[in-house]
Amino acid sequence: MGAMGDQPAMQIVGDLNVTNISKYGVFVMGAKLRKPKAVGHALVRAHDKNNYSTKNVIPQGAVSDLRFDFFVQPPVCEKGKPFKADVAIIDQFGNEHWLKGLEFPYT
Repeated sequence: MGAMGDQPAMQIVGDLNVTNISKYGVFVMGAKLRKPKAVGHALVRAHDKNNYSTKNVIPQGAVSDLRFDFFVQPPVCEKGKPFKADVAIIDQFGNEHWLKGLEFPYT
């Protein structure tokens, strides 16, 4: 929990290992939260160094680290309580890859 300006807000952050099963290199364009509706950022770790960026490609057949985050205002759960949500990772083709029932512990 935190604030954006003088308004209360919550940050939702997730780390995933993702596998590219397509025949193309995949760029991750962003993330979506189903409820409450929100659009967030998604970053992929480069294979040759430890930096995260929207410009890093996930090569065909490769496994990569991915981090996403959302800022939700006003907060939708109580301070100290876990938050459950469905999250989509969006690729450069506009495909939404939904992960259902993710639980985010309060930290």
